[in-house]
Amino acid sequence: MAKGRWCRICGCQRRNEAFSGRGHRNCICKECQKLPKALLERIDIGNELCGYIGQKNISEKNIARLVELTAHEDPDLREHAEALLDIARVHPRRKKRWKRLVETQCHLVHRYLVAAGDEVRGEIGLTMDLETRLMLDDYEADLSASAIANQDIPF
Repeated sequence: MAKGRWCRICGCQRRNEAFSGRGHRNCICKECQKLPKALLERIDIGNELCGYIGQKNISEKNIARLVELTAHEDPDLREHAEALLDIARVHPRRKKRWKRLVETQCHLVHRYLVAAGDEVRGEIGLTMDLETRLMLDDYEADLSASAIANQDIPF
């Protein structure tokens, strides 16, 4: 059975007929080609940013690219790139990255998880050990408790 090709935008594996005949360079199915260019760029950059965090080493070239992305016009992508850039500057190596960041600079991890969204939170949660996840949960609970305490109650 032929497996077809993988669309990098929607993430679906589709038959070869669902792609244009212009080679494998773009790997975008015909349905996704109809989407606006701004949305395609947003999805590509979001996938690129999510790929950086899983790399063994966030290199100087990657950091230079993150600096470029911090000037992006989309505020969500800009915030995601800024949070990832801060993590890359503090701890560019993957080995025990989350544990060390949660122990020393938990606010960076929280900021990244908020900027990246729920999909990344689930993936990162699988790579953390139990102790690190509990430390992060405690930090977020303290953060939400302080936000509730500082909230004005109208009478």
